[in-house]
Amino acid sequence: MPEVAEKALLTILSSAETRERYFIATRRAQETERAERITAVESGAQIIEMMSDDDGDTNQEVRAPRPYRRLKPPYPEAAARAEIEATVDVLVDIDARGEVGRIEIARWAGFGLDQSVLDTVKQMHFFPAMRNGVALPMRVLLRYNFRKPPRDQNTQD
Repeated sequence: MPEVAEKALLTILSSAETRERYFIATRRAQETERAERITAVESGAQIIEMMSDDDGDTNQEVRAPRPYRRLKPPYPEAAARAEIEATVDVLVDIDARGEVGRIEIARWAGFGLDQSVLDTVKQMHFFPAMRNGVALPMRVLLRYNFRKPPRDQNTQD
C-alpha cells in the first residue's frame, strides 16, 4: 500500500500543473521580496534608541518600555531532560506604538530555550518608551533565567 501512495504522490508532483503552480508561487514570492527590499531602502532605517543604566542626562525624562503583562517562556522538555539551567538574553526593538519589531538573541542557551524565548517575546505588547511625554522606538535587552523545575514529589526514582 505505501508503494501505491508513493507512486500517486510522485505522479501528482511531476505533473505540468503542479510545476506551473510552484513556478507561479516562487515568482510571486520573489516579487514580494523585491518590493519589500525597495520599500525598506526608500523609507530609510528607523532610528532606535538604546537606554543604558548610566544615562546621566537629567534634562530629558526618559521612560523605558514596559510590557502590558509579563509572559514566562515555557521550560522545554529537551531542557528538562538535560536538567539545563541557563540564561537567554534577547535584544528587542519596540516601536513607538509598543509593538515588537526585530528580535535578536544576544546570549544563546540551546535545548529549545532560545526558541521558547523567541516565541514568547513575539506575543508581547508594550507601553512604548517615552521621552518628555512623546513615544519613541527603543531597543531593550530582556533576560530570561531558566532553572530546572523542582522534581515531582510523587515521582519514584
